[in-house]
Amino acid sequence: MKSAYWQPNNNGHTLIELLLVLTLSILLLSLLPNFIIAVSKNYETQTLTLQQVTMFFNQVAQDVKSSTNVEIGEQSILLKRSGRKDIEIKLLETGQIRRTSDGEGNVLFLENVQAFKCLKNNLAMSCTLSSKGGEQFKRSIFIHYAIKVTTFE
Repeated sequence: MKSAYWQPNNNGHTLIELLLVLTLSILLLSLLPNFIIAVSKNYETQTLTLQQVTMFFNQVAQDVKSSTNVEIGEQSILLKRSGRKDIEIKLLETGQIRRTSDGEGNVLFLENVQAFKCLKNNLAMSCTLSSKGGEQFKRSIFIHYAIKVTTFE
């Protein structure tokens, strides 16, 4: 039976639709501050982790073992390998240590490095790494007697 005074309104929204929209709005608004903080925060740090430095020195040691000639420069190492591509590991002015194979394929090893220096000691190569945060890391790498080591400036 239809009432003369009441007509159904099909133009509005149901209570469930309104609650669903309200719930999604609250959820999105609650995540917004975290998103803004994550985007605006600068994640670059001035320190190097021990894990990063250990991985770097392990890779250098592995590359040295596979080379036949090691040339130590001011802030670089050139590893010559017979029958394979030569490897250069050097500190750039940007504070990054990169590894290249015959001048190709820049691989980023470390960032925020202030100084990188290696010296020849008898049957070892002693490398020192200083971060922009002031930390210093040292490691000696054994050099096989068949590997020729030279120093250049």
